[in-house]
Amino acid sequence: MRQLGIDLREHEPEVLRLFREIITEPPVSLSADHDLGTIPQVIHDLVEVSLLQPNNLAAHEQKIQDAVAHGETRRAHGFTERVIFEEFAAIREALRRYLDSCPIPRWKRREAMMRLDMAVSVAELAAIRGFHRAAFEQAGLWGALVGGLAQQSPLLGLPIPGDELPH
Repeated sequence: MRQLGIDLREHEPEVLRLFREIITEPPVSLSADHDLGTIPQVIHDLVEVSLLQPNNLAAHEQKIQDAVAHGETRRAHGFTERVIFEEFAAIREALRRYLDSCPIPRWKRREAMMRLDMAVSVAELAAIRGFHRAAFEQAGLWGALVGGLAQQSPLLGLPIPGDELPH
C-alpha cells in the first residue's frame, strides 16, 4: 500500500489533470480555468494521511490546516459553499479514476479508495468549517469544532494492509 501511495504522490499532476476534467462535467458546473486554490496541497495531504502516514498525527493536523485554509480562501474569493462540495466530489472522482488506471489488484484499489475517502470526508468537513470560520469564532465554537478533527480521523491506528509488523 505504501508503494501505491508513493506512486500516487509522484503522479499528483495527473490527478490534478483529472480533477480539471471532472469539474467541467455535469453535474459539476465549474469552468475549466477554475482557480485550484489549495487543492494541490489538499490532494498531497490526502495521499500522505491515507496511504503513507496514517498514524502520523502531525500529517493529519496539516491536512486539517490546509483544508480549513481552502474553505477560508473560497469564501474570501466569493465562492459559495456549494463549490467546496463540488470540488471535494471531484477530488474523490479524480482519485478513483487514477486508481482505476493503475495495474493493481482490485482489493488494493478498494482498500486505497476506502482510505482516501475517509481522509476526503474529514478534509471536506474541515473546509466547510473554514468557510464558516468567522461565524464559528464569533459564537466561540471554533476551537471545539476544528481543534479535535485530526485526532478524530478514522485512519489513526488503522493498519495498512501488507505493512503490518510481524507478530
